[in-house]
Order: sequence, then structure tokens, then C-alpha cells
Amino acid sequence: MMSQAKHMSGLARGLNMRRTSNKIVVAGFGIALTLYLARALSEEWMVGNPMTVAEAVAAAFAVFIAWALTRELDPDHPWPAAVAMIASFVAALWFVPSILLVASAAIALRMVSGTVARSLTMFDLGLMAVIGYGSGRELSFWSIAIFAFVALKVAPEFGRLRWWAVGTLAGAFIGGWYTGELSPVTVTAQTAAIAVAFLLVGAIAASRVSVSAKTDAGPGLVEDSRLVMSRMAASVILASATLIGGFDAMWRIAPVGIALTVVALVSLIPPLAGPTTDGLKRSVPVPLSRGTGESASQGDEGSASDRRGTGESASQGDEGSAVPSG
Repeated sequence: MMSQAKHMSGLARGLNMRRTSNKIVVAGFGIALTLYLARALSEEWMVGNPMTVAEAVAAAFAVFIAWALTRELDPDHPWPAAVAMIASFVAALWFVPSILLVASAAIALRMVSGTVARSLTMFDLGLMAVIGYGSGRELSFWSIAIFAFVALKVAPEFGRLRWWAVGTLAGAFIGGWYTGELSPVTVTAQTAAIAVAFLLVGAIAASRVSVSAKTDAGPGLVEDSRLVMSRMAASVILASATLIGGFDAMWRIAPVGIALTVVALVSLIPPLAGPTTDGLKRSVPVPLSRGTGESASQGDEGSASDRRGTGESASQGDEGSAVPSG
């Protein structure tokens, strides 16, 4: 099923169930959904606010997207994403995020970071329409569509449908703006302070970036510069939403803030990131010929790029050919 999804969309990603982090996210989603449904159906619950069944399902997906966002912002380390899942689960007990906006932000940040690096498909034009319309309806979230637009214009991998995607995104954005209601902007000292804090968190997260994970398309690595841009883009999305829309807008995209904060903590304290092997065999040097000193590195999946006679080595990163992010 995941393989079919990849062929259907150039932005879809797979879940390799041999990886420990992917087993955790599937189990975590199931546990979160069960607990949220129990919360919705129970009249007596000690923690959080009441929620409907629909909100319970949305909250569970928000937990999954928090994991996916963290994997986009830090593709090398799987364990911070598990922390983001737990934090998102707790936060959603009090305020259920907007799945449309959070998913739109996740797709836009994926486009900026370039972790997939595949050409767009016709299905992705529909995703651009969703991003454009959803973010265009509210000034607080215009930055989501803006970053998706910039990625489409600048990134090299989107293929022959690039300009169709630009047109679809722009048209849907205009449609959302025309049908939406632009509330007056009221900036307070508290929202301004939190917006500045989000920008500082983004700067911290972007201060230490050195990626070893490969893109889904392979064989190239995710570019450090694009990961820096995606982390800063996440901070701008959060800051603009908070500054323009206040605390309500901030909570509606809370998983983005949780993911960025976790990544920033890992940047400040690298040991918090944990291992990068993710339950698979770490790359080990394999000699190619005696007396030459040349070697190749065998990747997580057990396959090595053999560069004989060049003195180079090739290794496959933590997440192999695909860093699962939902």
C-alpha cells in the first residue's frame, strides 16, 4: 500500500516496519486514538476538556503529524519524534489542532526540506489546492501557502507539473481568500513576545544542521541548507500565526510548535537525539581490495555502493532510501 501511495504522489512517504521508530508511531497512533475515543465517550474524565468522536479522531491524527513533522525537521534521529508524539498527545487533551492546517504545514515544510526529492503527480495538484484554499482563508496562515509557493519556484525536483502546481496553489489561495473572512489583526504584548520566542527557537534549531539521511528518491543526501530553511520556515509559520491570529491560531497548529521545539532542544543538547541507527544495522566499512586501503560502506539495508578504485566510500543513512514521515 505504501509503495502504491508513493507512485500516486510525489510527496508521499513510506513506513518501513522494520524500523523501530515506525513501529512506535503505529502503536502510538493506535493508543492515542483509543484513549481519545475513551475520552469522548466517557462522561467522567479527570484530565483535559470534553471532546466529540470527530475531535478524538482528529486529535489522534495530530499526534501522528507531530511525529511526521519532527522527522521532516530532523530526518537523522527517530527518537525526538517519539517525544513530540507524547507532547502532542497531552496538548490535544485541552485543544484539538486543525488537521487541515497542520497537514498543510507538514506538506509545505516537506517541500522546503526536500526529503522526498521526487517529481509531482496529478494527485499532488489536489494537495496544492488543499494547501492554497485552507491557508488562504485566514491571514494568520498565509505563510504556509507562501512557503509552498517558494519551494515550487526554487526547488529543482518537482518536474513537469511544477507550473501546474504553482497555478493550482495560487488559484486555490485566491479562492480561499475570496470566500474566507479576514478578521482584524490585534497584536498584544504577549502574542508579540511568543512570536519572537518562536523565531528564536527556529534560529536555535537551524544553528546546528549536519544531515546524513538520504532523500526518498536517492542516492543523494538531504541538503543541510534546505533543512535549515525548513526549520526557519516552521518558526516563521508559528510566529506569523501567533502574531496575527493570537493564541487561538497558535494552538490550531500546535504540533508544528512542538516539533520545532523538540528539534531545537536536540540542537542545544545533542545527546538528547539518541541513536541514529533506528533498529537497523549501522554502516560498517567493507574492504574492497587488499593493500589499497579502499573501502565502501554498507548501508542500513545491507546494500553498499561500490566505488572501486576511487578511494571513496558510500553509506546509506539512518532512514535508508526513505525517511518515514507519514
